[in-house]
Amino acid sequence: DPNCCEAYNLLGMSQNNLESALEFFNKAVELGPLITPKFNKILKSKDVWLHVPMRAYIRALFNVGNTLRKLKRYKESLEYYLKIADLDNNWYSF
Repeated sequence: DPNCCEAYNLLGMSQNNLESALEFFNKAVELGPLITPKFNKILKSKDVWLHVPMRAYIRALFNVGNTLRKLKRYKESLEYYLKIADLDNNWYSF
């Protein structure tokens, strides 16, 4: 499925090049709103991880943050980690 957020996460993880991986992870983030019609409502709930279909989106954000960190783009990386923390109060436990 060309609109599958998790597929792009997996494609990103299979890359040997960080820039290529980042492209796939960014595509996964972009596709996040297609996961469910309740996407925006769930984002406002502050417990995004509890909604299983949304986990692919959280993983995509985390993957972008980790890849940016590996590329030494620390400020951008931090923005993604903070976004995750804002979306789910318990993000550090998963």
